[in-house]
Amino acid sequence: MDCPLSAQTALLQALALPGYGLELAERVRQQTGGQVCLRPGSIYPALRALERRGWIRGRVSARRNATGRPGRSYEQTPLGVAVATAQREALAAFFQPRPRDASRRLDTRAMRERIGRAARVSAFVLRLRGAVRAVSGHKR
Repeated sequence: MDCPLSAQTALLQALALPGYGLELAERVRQQTGGQVCLRPGSIYPALRALERRGWIRGRVSARRNATGRPGRSYEQTPLGVAVATAQREALAAFFQPRPRDASRRLDTRAMRERIGRAARVSAFVLRLRGAVRAVSGHKR
């Protein structure tokens, strides 16, 4: 099953604390109980996109990555903190159980009455149409 959560959104949420690319992907995996697993091919383009938007900033560090090159750590900018907070609130509101509104409950008895009334009106209209045609001489 595909997850509707974008790599950018997941990484921005994982950046509540600074981290490195693969470290952030592991954070996302842990925070989602393994439901969201980001691949290296989606991590770094998403981080670059977040950086272009000004939501995060990357810094070259003394730490070396697997290829021996200097690693790059990422952290949220103040704008990124605001965006991440807004995203988190929107997601929480979306998944929040909604209280049941007693006035919106379907009352089957009332529905049956409305359907019965609609059927009687329809039958009346059909009879009326037939009577009008008979009087006016139309055979339609």
